[in-house]
Amino acid sequence: MKIVFDHQCFLFTNYGGVSRYYLSLIEELIKMKEDAHVIAPLHQNQQLKLLPKDCVKGYRVNRFLLKPYRISRVVNDLLSPLMISKPNPDIIHETYFLPKTIISSCKARIITIHDMTHEKFPQYFPRNDPTTNNKIKAIKRADHVICVSNNTKHDLCNILNVPSKKISVVYHGTKNFTKPHSKKSFHNNRPFLLHVGGRDLYKNFIQTLKAVAISPELRKTFDIVAFGSGKFSKDEQVTIDQLNLQPASVKQISGNDNVLNDLYCQATALVYPSLHEGFGLPILEAM
Repeated sequence: MKIVFDHQCFLFTNYGGVSRYYLSLIEELIKMKEDAHVIAPLHQNQQLKLLPKDCVKGYRVNRFLLKPYRISRVVNDLLSPLMISKPNPDIIHETYFLPKTIISSCKARIITIHDMTHEKFPQYFPRNDPTTNNKIKAIKRADHVICVSNNTKHDLCNILNVPSKKISVVYHGTKNFTKPHSKKSFHNNRPFLLHVGGRDLYKNFIQTLKAVAISPELRKTFDIVAFGSGKFSKDEQVTIDQLNLQPASVKQISGNDNVLNDLYCQATALVYPSLHEGFGLPILEAM
């Protein structure tokens, strides 16, 4: 089968659970001898480098060159149909929620819903955020929907009234996180608590800082390491200062899956204060 994945989740993310999900799916499809491709004319995703070169149609560019982002989206939407080598692919797997599909002709259209955060916590997003409306349009044009947990399926059915028969639950798995890749320490010799992925809004990282700060025992014993999601924001840095946490005791680290794997192995515990997740992949990885 000819299976095409679009550019959406790869455009602005270097790494991340969602892009790793699609990467792993494509790797397994290739093992099954299926013809799976990513059409991402312009993207900044590092993980796509792990796929065979002929499986990715597009070019990785510096994040700065993708600004303004709205123009980058338009460029990708226009170029994507031109980069499909075979018309009318068997399956299009849309990787996020566009108001209109970039590829109009296919035999079947699939979409994965990872969570319903925008619908359950609208207070964390701008009033004019188009995500929910675009999600509804993407689901309506899809022939079938994948949910990553029964929790997400339940939310999807109850909030957006999607018929249960249109949905299949396919749980996440993990294979990359087993044993240390290196003896190198990515932190100093003090024990540390590990936070993985997004930190703002419902991800609730600020509460981790406050919890450690109010406990003399935790403050004395543990540092905090945040992996991924970029350098600390101004608000985070202000909070760290206000809580009198030593700069050396709160650290942000970025890197590939090997770095994350070793942090899981070296950490005393994963801290996961998120208010809501469709699945919560770091919990599985840490286990």
